[in-house]
Amino acid sequence: MGKQGEIGDTTRRTVTLQDVAERCGVAKITVSYALRPDTGHVSASTRARIQAIAREMGYNPAQQHAARRLRMQGTQRKVINHVVALFLAADDYDGPHFGPLFRGIQQTLLADRFALLVCNSDGVLLGTRTDLPLAFERGDVDGAIIYCTHPELARHLHEAPWFQQRPLVSLLSPSPGCATVQLDNTAGAFAVTRHLLALGHRHLLHHYPAGAYAIADERLAGMRRAYEEFALDPDVYLHFVYYSSMEDPAQGAAVLDTLRYHPEITAVVAQHDYAAVRLYHLLRSAGLRIPEDISLTGFEDTHAIAGSNGANLLTTVRAPLYEVGLQAARLIIEQITGMPDADVTITLPVECIKRSTTAPPSCHC
Repeated sequence: MGKQGEIGDTTRRTVTLQDVAERCGVAKITVSYALRPDTGHVSASTRARIQAIAREMGYNPAQQHAARRLRMQGTQRKVINHVVALFLAADDYDGPHFGPLFRGIQQTLLADRFALLVCNSDGVLLGTRTDLPLAFERGDVDGAIIYCTHPELARHLHEAPWFQQRPLVSLLSPSPGCATVQLDNTAGAFAVTRHLLALGHRHLLHHYPAGAYAIADERLAGMRRAYEEFALDPDVYLHFVYYSSMEDPAQGAAVLDTLRYHPEITAVVAQHDYAAVRLYHLLRSAGLRIPEDISLTGFEDTHAIAGSNGANLLTTVRAPLYEVGLQAARLIIEQITGMPDADVTITLPVECIKRSTTAPPSCHC
């Protein structure tokens, strides 16, 4: 039978921070600092020595954290588990935003040693949680980033006993009870509309989503401001086609019907690049040349209309989606480690990218 601490000893006790400190001949707080991400409290050589000894002794920070959390149950002191959830709807995984947003979030969280749980928001909205990781029920999740335009998601999370008042950060769209990282949609729509008006366009067709949609309202406000800068009445010159689904053939028919009824329209402003690409093929199939017969713009710079040399032809508004994810991750970390403030809003600038789907109108209507 082996002695206590030898291989094969089933009674071996857990190695603690104090054990490591005694072995290293330093204070316990010094070991704590050395085993965290670089805080600047200890020198690089001391940090390396302590980490090497801790590994040799078999120190397991996860065991220490679990024991600490048990000791602190029932107190008002906050335990940080370094776990953040990201809530998305089922179809968001295939959306053009997901890749750059996810990279920004993941890389920033990993740099601070936070784990990321990607979760489906649909079950929460339906009042079920069978598809959520058990980490929620154990209380391991410190906060969440939500990527969902559904206004009820934040409320559902804050009412859930397994989440309650933990901090939330909303991506791209403001949500009650959440801090927010969003785009300057008003400035982006202003810039792209101003570009068209400066080219000589006056009557624009705005491809506008049906239903309540805060982002669309912000962009419409930017378009109206551009008209006002040119001393033009947007109620006279701005036309609309409302859509609910880009895959619905009736939506395309509505666009073509509007252009037939209003031949004075010389440019189409799509709500996003995906819509712009669909509209590009629709207009081409109707015999319209772009931009010779009609100009076309998108928003977000997520999809391309490829030219003969492979270059993207689509005039659009570039959205810094990676930066949105990065800032959201930084903000949730601040909310978890500091004082949560649901009123915080970070608005990131956008840029109008002028390419080949816009040109002066062939006639000034």
